[in-house]
Amino acid sequence: MITVPTKIGNVTQRRYDQLVAESREAVELKTVSQFRVGDAALEIEPLRGHGGHSSPGDEVMGVSETLGWFAEDIGLSPATVKDYRWVSARWPDKKIRRHHRGVAFTVFRILGLDSRSERAGPADRGPTAQRPHRRAPLDPGRGETGGGLDGRHPGNTPGQDQQGSRPGRR
Repeated sequence: MITVPTKIGNVTQRRYDQLVAESREAVELKTVSQFRVGDAALEIEPLRGHGGHSSPGDEVMGVSETLGWFAEDIGLSPATVKDYRWVSARWPDKKIRRHHRGVAFTVFRILGLDSRSERAGPADRGPTAQRPHRRAPLDPGRGETGGGLDGRHPGNTPGQDQQGSRPGRR
């Protein structure tokens, strides 16, 4: 028989559930904010194919310089703004974004690497679809759970995990 703990960490099950609900809301708000910044950056500098140029006389500054100014003005790094812009470009349909409320921006980033037809389904089968109080394991045999597809942020170098300061956690 499996016993349900009366406390999870230092809090009761009820408080834990409240904290989970509040944190999910925070993740949703953060995702909305990241898309807003990405959409703004996309409006300022639309994505073009490699080597794509504006009409002569249209471009006063380069993309990197323009996005660098924007990033500085809003208090983010240029790399972060470029990342948000790229994800926003991969997910232009705001109806899809709203349909997948509560899905972390990182998931949109990862799924943005796949083709459009492959993107819509996986978010529906998120970790809470089957077990509302447990995260889905990355490797069921090892019981691992966590961030990206391999536990690392997709932009990090090998050996650098998503949390940065917690090596060995994957």
